Amino acid sequence: MQKGFGKFIADHLVFFICAAAVAAGVVFSLLFLSAYTVPLSGGAADLSVQDENTNGWEVYTEENGEKTLLTYEGGGYYSGLSYPGQVFYASRVMTESFDEPILQVEGGSFALSIFLDGGLLYTNDPAAGNRIGALNFSGKIFSSTMPLQLSLPPDYSGKILTIAQSQPFSEKQDWDGSVFFGPVTLYDNTALQSIYASQATQTAYPAMLLAMLGFS
Repeated sequence: MQKGFGKFIADHLVFFICAAAVAAGVVFSLLFLSAYTVPLSGGAADLSVQDENTNGWEVYTEENGEKTLLTYEGGGYYSGLSYPGQVFYASRVMTESFDEPILQVEGGSFALSIFLDGGLLYTNDPAAGNRIGALNFSGKIFSSTMPLQLSLPPDYSGKILTIAQSQPFSEKQDWDGSVFFGPVTLYDNTALQSIYASQATQTAYPAMLLAMLGFS
């Protein structure tokens, strides 16, 4: 019986060598490609308002030169507005220092304007105006539901970032004088591209693995 087994091994030696080589190749490829499923560490700062940490944001309304601070209620909600659809502002000093900084702001369906040291960087409602304290958003709902991503100038650090919003309101809604200030994240462009690559590879690799196993 041992002779028969030895003969079987000898007759199929090339097959076993090829199978082992293919298996080793698959394992090596998986180990190599797995590096691309994990995004680079660092290069991102969560600037969102959190229950125990407002991250330096001052949230307020400003009309006719009068500035009124809103009250933080938790979960990103602030209260103290005077009427539905009122413009509110969130300002903070940008202490972070990233190369090729990209600001990501949630809430793409809201009227939105972004300022740096009082200069308008972006708006999705051009008719609203371009001066803090004198904005008049149209109140329409915008079609985009994806987060806004905006490149900041290289000298942004140390300057005041101001995000102005006006959230759509329907007469059918019960309004309690509160608004939601959504998540805000600052990325280094390299880190952001790494996140995109990681998400893409995590989606593609299962299909690639099945194809490799099928070929093997």
